[in-house]
Amino acid sequence: IHSGQYEPAILTLDTAIRLEPKSADYYNLRGFVYYLLKNKELALKDVEKALQLNSKDGITYINQALIYLYLYNDPKNANEAFKKAEIYDYNFAAQYSHVKQEIEEKLAQE
Repeated sequence: IHSGQYEPAILTLDTAIRLEPKSADYYNLRGFVYYLLKNKELALKDVEKALQLNSKDGITYINQALIYLYLYNDPKNANEAFKKAEIYDYNFAAQYSHVKQEIEEKLAQE
């Protein structure tokens, strides 16, 4: 993923999910790759599946916030996801303070 090899990453994650269909981490990671590919429907679908499997993962909520903000231009839902990220993993969410600021700016414009 870090080298930009997104299609092979998706194929690998597809296999991982077939082998471990209850792994929230695999769904979250595949959703993130779809986010990088700007495939908003598949990105959101995978992240939501990850949250069904583990509803207390701050990293997944950050990914959901990114998808809502940058792919759907939906700061309201991005804000809700970001707040959950802060609840479940405040330290990780703090690394995305620039995203929080952008969400707040877009909400103020509405």
